[in-house]
Amino acid sequence: TVETTIPEYNPVAQDIKNFTHLFSIQYDRYAIHPENYYNTAMCCAFSCPENLPLATFFYNGFVGSHDVTDEEQAYVDDFLEAKRLEPDQMNQVLQQYFDITLDDINWDVVNICYWEKTGCYYTAGNDMLMAEDFRINKCTAAEDGTITIHYYNGYYCKDFVMTLQSRMQENEYGYYMISNLPQE
Repeated sequence: TVETTIPEYNPVAQDIKNFTHLFSIQYDRYAIHPENYYNTAMCCAFSCPENLPLATFFYNGFVGSHDVTDEEQAYVDDFLEAKRLEPDQMNQVLQQYFDITLDDINWDVVNICYWEKTGCYYTAGNDMLMAEDFRINKCTAAEDGTITIHYYNGYYCKDFVMTLQSRMQENEYGYYMISNLPQE
């Protein structure tokens, strides 16, 4: 007879694997999917959702947000590709990933281009913002559903700590992002 050893289930190792997948760059038909918000949040340092740097977080824009008028392009930036951000789209993402809306943003610390004429926000850039190089080192979960992820952030070249809150939304398990700060 041959004895086989079944490895013991290691929930921490499984969590690290799950979070690594969740935060990885997602591909859509061999192209990088621009709306992987867990990954993009790794490129932002924020102490609470209300202090999320919107210009960085929404840097990649939305599908269709690159179709701006010449007037919008000139208002935002003459050299970098402008992207229009509709407040309704922004609110939908902020609610899904942070449990906040634009009304909750701390505008004293958050900077993003807004044009009253269109009622839209804008970012500008010629590339795509992604956290390509990261390594999750440790995950811990508290009884209240708070999850702390310690990881190396290649975008900033230092160790970071991201805090998430478990949530159930439309029968789907997910996470709200609470903070993402350099490890002290």
